[in-house]
Amino acid sequence: ADTANNRVLGYRNLPSENGAAADFVLGQVDFTATTGGTAVDRMALPASAYVGEGRLVVADSGNNRVLVWNDVPTESGTPPDVVVGQTDFNGGTSGTTASTLRYPTSAIISNGRLVVADQNNNRVLVWNSVPDSNGMPADLVLGQRSFTTRIADDAEDEMDRPASLWSDGFRLLVADTGNNRVLYWSLFPQDSGDAADYVLGQSAFNRSAAGTSSIAMRAPFGVTSDGTRVYVADSGNNRI
Repeated sequence: ADTANNRVLGYRNLPSENGAAADFVLGQVDFTATTGGTAVDRMALPASAYVGEGRLVVADSGNNRVLVWNDVPTESGTPPDVVVGQTDFNGGTSGTTASTLRYPTSAIISNGRLVVADQNNNRVLVWNSVPDSNGMPADLVLGQRSFTTRIADDAEDEMDRPASLWSDGFRLLVADTGNNRVLYWSLFPQDSGDAADYVLGQSAFNRSAAGTSSIAMRAPFGVTSDGTRVYVADSGNNRI
């Protein structure tokens, strides 16, 4: 996800040398164009790209939407099949409902679900199955008590500008950036508003202070796991 160039670059094989050129580009007409836009073949500040279960999903942050390719593209200009957060590929307005987004920064597919970190709505949305038509509403909301609120706070069922997430379909991790912490659900949430079980970066819930130690974080922006170990991009502390 080449954010400031408003595009996603694709490499058909893992690079075997420094400075390897990308094979294809999505979101621009060619490798030299950089202008952001709102259309089926354009992007605006895409924050993340994720491949899983045979699909590609892109958090097209500046367009307040998530793009879904039902088959992983391998050629420049391949259009997405579905858009979430907008009713069609020409819209880019933000909103706070079950079917709208406000600057999403991460989207993944896990165990048939689509999960999105909807950063400026201070929440994570879950679709119990990957949407097959444009503008489908989410099934669950985490971090808020309803689909129409976007309050930022630090309780175990609240969030402040979540930026990234990981799931193996059975567990869930969320980088809760504004609260300087990572939230962990040991069993994937089944209902809206389900509270996290554990917190990393703070000694307890209802705390959000930044720090620089082995138990503290400062604006963590990314999180992932191999199922055993957890890796956190602790952005404000310039470390992992």
